[in-house]
This record gives sequence, structure tokens and C-alpha cells, in this order.
Amino acid sequence: MQMLSRLASVITFLLLVSCKAVVEERMEELCRVEAGQRVYEAIRVPASGYEKWLLGQSIPTGKPDGSWFTRFGDDEYRIVHTRTYLVGRHSTGYEHEESLVRNHAVAYRWSDKKVLGEEVYFAYSGGTRFTFGFQPHGASCPAFSRGLAHLVFVPQTQP
Repeated sequence: MQMLSRLASVITFLLLVSCKAVVEERMEELCRVEAGQRVYEAIRVPASGYEKWLLGQSIPTGKPDGSWFTRFGDDEYRIVHTRTYLVGRHSTGYEHEESLVRNHAVAYRWSDKKVLGEEVYFAYSGGTRFTFGFQPHGASCPAFSRGLAHLVFVPQTQP
């Protein structure tokens, strides 16, 4: 009886690990194909107030997907952020439900709706039933050294 119980535990553990591995593998594949940052046009910003200018103002769009945008420079420029759940649903991870999320940000010049740059990254969380009170497993890719705003809005150097 005890051996049967151990066998059931091992099978359950292997199933949990294999499901998590499939989602992680899918995330890595998506990162290779789609993730990254692209700048189509850089906007020069005065160097004197550059860091303050980059703070922007984040505002929720009110859409059910939880998207939001950040306004820059008297609302002349915006970065619109959207989140799409590819696996699972909105989860903080503590529900142990695994989720794979595609995050997409697009920088616009609001007057003509021209796309200035974009970034795509993926995040995975949950899928681990036994966390023993610790944060559940999670990962994201790729790791960006600078955010989209720092790539699109660059400080103007004096000639």
C-alpha cells in the first residue's frame, strides 16, 4: 500500500513537471521567433529634463484586457501596453494556475499615429502546486537592459 502511494506521488510529480516544461518550452520558442525591441524613429528630447520627461503618466484604458498607456511630452507621444494570456487566465501565480503571457508595447506619435518603436516579451508563472509558502516558479524572456521609452526617446546632445 505504501509503495502504491509513493508511485502515485511520483507520477503526480512527473505530470506537474512535464506540464511546466511544455509551457516553458513554448515560451522559449516564442521568444526566439517574436520577442525583442525595435525602434523605427528616435525622438530627441532635451538632455536637461530627460529623466523627468521619461516618467510619463500611466493611464488604464478601461478595456477588459487590462491594457494601459503612458503619456509623454504634453500627450504628444504615447506608449500603449497590452497583455494577452496565451495559457491560463489572469492570475497572480498564487492560485497555482500556470499562465503564459505575451506583453506588447507600441510607442506612437499621437498626432499622426505613427509607430516609433515596439517591444514584445513573454512571461510565465505558476504551474507549481507545492511552493511551501514561497513565490511560485516564473520566468520571462528576453531580458531588456533598457525599456522602450529609453530607446525611442533619446537625450539630445549639444553639437
